[in-house]
Amino acid sequence: MTREEHLKYCMVCVNRKIALNGEVVCALTDAKADFDPLCPSYEYSTEITDEEYSFQGNWLIFLAVGGLFLALLRFIISH
Repeated sequence: MTREEHLKYCMVCVNRKIALNGEVVCALTDAKADFDPLCPSYEYSTEITDEEYSFQGNWLIFLAVGGLFLALLRFIISH
């Protein structure tokens, strides 16, 4: 499985946590997912913590600012 496929499960699992480097890891193993095709410790969660909302929002802001910066840089270089 790819990392993206793992994250589809991990982001809605009660055993997820955000590591210090910002990656989603298993709270039971402190490691990235490596299951294929099913995780034996998977438990569906309907709750997303405030920290995870903040984490997701920060990445959206980062991507938006980065995109604006690249567009401005292209404009400056082309003129």
